[in-house]
Parts: sequence; C-alpha cells; structure tokens
Amino acid sequence: DERSKVSLLKEQMQDLSETQAKAKMEAHFLEGVKEELNAELKKLREEMHALADALAFQVEHGNLQYNTVEKLEADLQNVEAATEEVTLALHENDLLGEILQREYDLLNSKIDGQYQGSLKDFATEFFKLRQSGEEERRQDELAHWKQAAEEVESELWPMIEEVKMQNGKIEDPVRECLEALLVECGTKVQDFEKRFPEVSGSVHSLPPSLHGLVEASRPARKKDPPGRRKAVVIGCNYSKSHAPLAGCNNDAWNIQCLLRHSLRFKEDEVLSLIECTETCPTPSSRQPTKANILAGLRWLTRDALPNDSLFLFFSGYGAQVPVLGQLGAHQGCLVPADFAEDLPRHFFQVVGQAAGSPQLQQAAQGASYRLVTLAEVTAALGMLHTDCKATVVLDCCHGVVPHVSGSDPMPFTFQRTELDVQPEDVLENKHGAMAERPWRPRLLRLPLLPMPAPLFIGSPGSPPQCRCHCYAACRAAQWCAELPIEGCVQGAFTWAFVKAFTAGRLDTSVNKHMNALRSILGNLRAHFRWLDQSPQLQLSGSADMQDNLLEH
Repeated sequence: DERSKVSLLKEQMQDLSETQAKAKMEAHFLEGVKEELNAELKKLREEMHALADALAFQVEHGNLQYNTVEKLEADLQNVEAATEEVTLALHENDLLGEILQREYDLLNSKIDGQYQGSLKDFATEFFKLRQSGEEERRQDELAHWKQAAEEVESELWPMIEEVKMQNGKIEDPVRECLEALLVECGTKVQDFEKRFPEVSGSVHSLPPSLHGLVEASRPARKKDPPGRRKAVVIGCNYSKSHAPLAGCNNDAWNIQCLLRHSLRFKEDEVLSLIECTETCPTPSSRQPTKANILAGLRWLTRDALPNDSLFLFFSGYGAQVPVLGQLGAHQGCLVPADFAEDLPRHFFQVVGQAAGSPQLQQAAQGASYRLVTLAEVTAALGMLHTDCKATVVLDCCHGVVPHVSGSDPMPFTFQRTELDVQPEDVLENKHGAMAERPWRPRLLRLPLLPMPAPLFIGSPGSPPQCRCHCYAACRAAQWCAELPIEGCVQGAFTWAFVKAFTAGRLDTSVNKHMNALRSILGNLRAHFRWLDQSPQLQLSGSADMQDNLLEH
C-alpha cells in the first residue's frame, strides 16, 4: 500500500510539473503577445497624431479656402456691381453719343446753309433734341432700376411669406390664450362682483381723483430742526340718523389716500375717524363721535413743537345753534356721528319749534345735542407754537373757524344766518322726492335747542399765533353739496381741493392752489348749474398766501 501511495504521489507531482511548465509557456506566449500589442498601440498612436496634424492642417487650409472663397465672392459681387455700373455708363455714353451726333448734324446743317428755318426755330429744335435725348437716358435708367427692384422683390418675397407664416404660427396660439384669459378674467370679475357687491360711494373704493397717484411728485423738504407731521381725518355719513349722507366717508378716504400714499405720512401720523358700513364697522375708538373728535384734537395739538406740520380734515354736517343765555346769539358747530345720542328716539318728529318752546323742551326731555363747537377748534389752534404750521379743511356748512384771521376774524357768536338760496328751491327732482336724488346739501337744520358757550368765549384773547390756513367749503349764507362725481358720491369741495393740489403736482403755494380750486368748482357748475358755494380761506397773522400747501 505504501508503494502505491508513493507511486500515486509521484504521478501527481509529475502532472503538476507538466502543468507548471505549460503555464510558463503560456505566460511566455502572452508576454510576446503583450509586446506585439504595445508595439501596435504605439504605432496606432503615432498614426493618430499624424492624422490629427493632418486634420488640423486640413481645417486650417479649409478655413483659409473658406476665407478666400468669401473674399472672392465679395470681389465677384464688387466686380459684378462695377461691371453693371460700367455697362450703364457705356449705355449712357452710347445714348449721349447719339444725342451729340444728332446735335452735330443739326449744327452742320445750319452752318452749311441747309437749315431753312429761322435762328429761333433752330434754337427750339436744338433744345427739343437735347431734351428728348435726356428723356431717353432717364427712361433706360428707370427701366434698369425697375428690373433690379423686381429681381430683389422676387428674391425677398418668399422669405417674407415664410416669416409671416412663422409669426402666424407663434401669434395664433398666443392670441387664443389671451382671448381665453380675457374671458376667464371677465367671468371672475362678474363672480367677484356678485359675491362682494360694492355700494356706490363706499369708503373702500379708490377715489377717482387719485387714480394712479402713488408717489409724491416732490421730495420731502428738509427742515432744521426737522419737524413732525400729524393729521386727523374725520368722515361722518350719519348712517343711523334721520338725515344720512353718502359721500363723507369717500371724502375722508380721498384725503387719507392723499396723505398716506402721495405725501407719505406714516401710519402713526394719521388718525382716521370714519363711520364705515355695518358690514365693515370701525372700532368704537375710531368712530367719529364727539368724544373721539375732541380726543383727536388733543392728540393733534398735544406736545406740538416748532416746525411741526398739523392737518385737520372734517367732512359732514355743519350747523348753527343758539347759545344758552344769549338772546339771538348763535355759534357754529361740527356735527359728530352721535349728535343725537342723548335725545329721545322720536325727537326729530318735532320740527319747526322756536328756541325755548315748552313743547320742544319737553320733547328733548332736558337733553341737548352732542356737537363740537368751532370755538373748540380755535382753542386747539391757540395752543400751538408760533413756528408751528396748521392746515384746517372743513367740508361742511357754517365751517368758518372763528377768531383765526388777524385782519377780519369771524366772531365766536353771531346772529342767525339765513341762506341766500334754499336747497329745496333748486334740488327738487322731477318727482319732487328730494331724498331719492344722488346729490344732497350738507346742511342740517336742527331744532333750536340752546347749547352752552365755551368758557373762554367771554375773553377770547388774541388769534392763534401759529401759521394757520383754514379752509371752509362755503360762505355762511351758502350751503355745500355732495355730488356723484367720477363714479362715486363725494363732496364737491373736497374733490376740488384734492384735484387742485394734484394739478399742482403736490408742490404749490396756497395762492395758486386757491385759484385752481375756485376754477375747478367753476367748471363743475357747468354740469350742476345750481351749485353755488364759494370756498373761504382764512390766514392767521403769521401765515402768507405764498406759503406751500401741506409741506412735507
């Protein structure tokens, strides 16, 4: 057994030796193949470099040939153009030669005595001959250029048609898309209007007089030291009263747009007291009540410093009411939204009563109106520093602020003013229903309940020392109106005030603005002939007509 195992091991070792020898031979063979492949690869690389050099040479040669061809084509075009010009010139020379030959023959016939006509006939015939020759030259030239134009047109026309087709392919889908968008936009607008109907004259509509006006037209004026700006804007529509108006909220919104968007007042610089609709009410602190208006006056004038610029705007009713304890004396007042809050609900069914009438006093149950007297506005202005500027704009009847003008001040109390023209005499429509018309007088005839006079009326002191410009919508014997103007109901005076200011690009003097304001109201009378309101302007002693309106 051991011998057989040894013999088997020997055979296995011999097989392994043969396998190893065979592997060495294969390795040697593969080494030879590798060397051959490396040599072939080297050769191929050399050929590739040679081909790359040849290709680069061919490209460079091709570029040179292309440039040469381009140059030759340009030279050919130049030669063709020159040849064409030479041909034209030769043709013209031939024509000119023929003309000259005919002229020469004509002259020879005259010299030789063969011409039978007079010298005048000869000159006429000579010039006709030259003219006909010139016409022949021009006709040939015109025919040549017509032919050239036709050839160019025939070459360009297919290109033009192709461009038109391409534009049509691009334009037609765009046009279809645009038409679809317009239809969709119209549908969405109609749907929005159905879901959110806009009431005419709503405070949320953009004032037409300010369409597109989003920036101030003048830079902010630098003051040394810089002053602050504050404004109080008041609009009363009296929607819960017996005598509602429609355009006062629009006026307040118009002025607020002017201040915030055009003059760039900051949010905390403008206090707005606007009576909005039931669907979009304002907070109680922003309602135009008597208490809020007086608080707004205090906020406006409190801590005012030199170079400060203050603005007060009111749109609503103005009234004249008797002064308690002064027989026949009346005082002007602004009418807040809650003017009848203290009175019984059916108080205004009692009308036409004289002051002090027992029936009237009984109906009032000892109460009176909540009104803001114009004397209180004067008192607020009197607290301002000499170098402080104040602008007051009141779009209401009886809106002349007392004791402001240094030269001709309006008194605090006065005898009752009768109107020059009664509103019902000119505003009755064809049905006689005054409440149905879209225009109204801002005139509130209150039953004559006396009100106590402010304590300082007895000793008013001097007029305000600040630079004050006070605007009133009309004279005491007139009444101001609200009208449908540019798509919504608004006060004629406020509309004209803003129009005149924007016409001066927000940089105009008080004098120029006042002239423009009167002119615009005059133009408005062409549409509303019954309109008769003359705006009033009062200046304090330190103010001037050349002052800039609403400096900012």
